[in-house]
Amino acid sequence: MGLVAALAVALFVGLPTVIPQFVALAAIGLLAFAQAVWNTNRIRQLADPQYQARLQAITSMAFTLGLLVGALWAGAAIDRLGNRGLLLGAAVLTVCSAASLARSSGARTTQRVG
Repeated sequence: MGLVAALAVALFVGLPTVIPQFVALAAIGLLAFAQAVWNTNRIRQLADPQYQARLQAITSMAFTLGLLVGALWAGAAIDRLGNRGLLLGAAVLTVCSAASLARSSGARTTQRVG
């Protein structure tokens, strides 16, 4: 999901016309919604019933606050670096997402072997 979001941000910066920017923002919105739904479903499946409400509140708060803090940092980056700041953010997101994918695929292979 992170790689798709990074691609959407790069599309948003690279093609400054209405239709590509709309597609990029729609993709980011879809990813944010899918993440929220996935977290809700995952909590229901994995958490004990007495902790589900607490965990849902924590993840919802972290998701909402993370979006706001990210918007503040993105605004500061754009003020200082212009569109390069958004591209830098997309590059960082790509590296973090690729590292997370590599780590999770390595953990899966280790679990299968072990």
